[in-house]
Amino acid sequence: MAAGVRNTAGGGGGGGGYSSIYRGATALAVVAGGGGGGGGRNTAGQTGGAGGPGGGTNGVAGTSAGGTGTTVTGGSFGTPSAGGGAGTGGFNNGTAGTSLTGGLGANGSGTVTTDGGAANGGIATGGAGGSVLTTTYAAGGGGGSGWFGGGGGGGTNVAVTSGGSGGGGGSSYTDPGDTSVSNTQGGSGGVQNPGNSGDSDRGTAGGGGNAGASAGVGTAGSDGKILITFSAYPNTVIQQTALLSQPQVAKYSIMMDTDTDVFPNNWLLNGVDNSIGAAWQLKYRSMTNTTTLCKTPAMTTWGTETNFGNVQLALPGTYTPLDGSGVTTNCARFYYMNVTIDSSQAFGYPDDVSRGPTITDLTLQFTADPAKRLMHGRTFVGGLQMPDDTPYYAH
Repeated sequence: MAAGVRNTAGGGGGGGGYSSIYRGATALAVVAGGGGGGGGRNTAGQTGGAGGPGGGTNGVAGTSAGGTGTTVTGGSFGTPSAGGGAGTGGFNNGTAGTSLTGGLGANGSGTVTTDGGAANGGIATGGAGGSVLTTTYAAGGGGGSGWFGGGGGGGTNVAVTSGGSGGGGGSSYTDPGDTSVSNTQGGSGGVQNPGNSGDSDRGTAGGGGNAGASAGVGTAGSDGKILITFSAYPNTVIQQTALLSQPQVAKYSIMMDTDTDVFPNNWLLNGVDNSIGAAWQLKYRSMTNTTTLCKTPAMTTWGTETNFGNVQLALPGTYTPLDGSGVTTNCARFYYMNVTIDSSQAFGYPDDVSRGPTITDLTLQFTADPAKRLMHGRTFVGGLQMPDDTPYYAH
């Protein structure tokens, strides 16, 4: 958004755009922009008119152009239900404001022509100010956009006798169920004070543009602004209640030491589930003997964790031992296994143990160290003899 383009005569300032908050297609708040100021002639006393600011439920009309005996009125203000009319009395008049759109400022011309030649309207359809097409004529300011936009200001009425008039301010809106729009307007033209005057962040938001002085241009109206602020609740409130349901997530872990490096093949998880919607999950990691045996160099810390994810009970899963770099070691001595049973989304009565979910055992199946393998495949782990040919370490 910029001031109107000026030739010998003054150009009109652009109207300010509106700011808005929507929920889908429903408008919750629309805050109007101010009208642009009219351009001034290059002769003393033939100044432009100031733009009217965007208002509360109604905007404010732009002021009439300066000059002896002139009757070029400013653009009218937007209302809650209609756009403001165009400024009248000029040789070339602007256009009326419409829904969400400010009217165009009249081009300064000795013939009836199009408007808004400065193409300088604010964001969201602020009306463009007029540009100078005939050097002895000044242009009108654009109307501010809003719920309904203000009308555009008119151009010079007779050559060398007046400036252009200011554009009207748009109207603002809030959803009826929300806080109403503040409407603290005062004064006229560029001294308007729209919105909440007590808000230090408001600045010039929604203000009307200044009139073009002799040999000057009208300045642009300011865009409307919506400020959303937050403040702490004055009194801290703490609420609490008894625990009404027991968290239904159980976690089990176990570390197995097979005395020496062995060659793991499978793991097996058993329990009672009854298809009630519980999630059984397994993670594991391993480490070889801390002195060199099946891996060089020997491992001194746990290897990379394998997250198997969801487990089907009574179905063996492949056990793959990994070192810290994620490389398969094929053998290991130490095994750390972690089981999580999540029944928070299950149905039924959690106190019914026979219904489940209940874990019964977790088994590691491995091939024994050949140096410690007995007849028929038996071996000892922690002083306990393992079964024939199917060495398992079960818990």
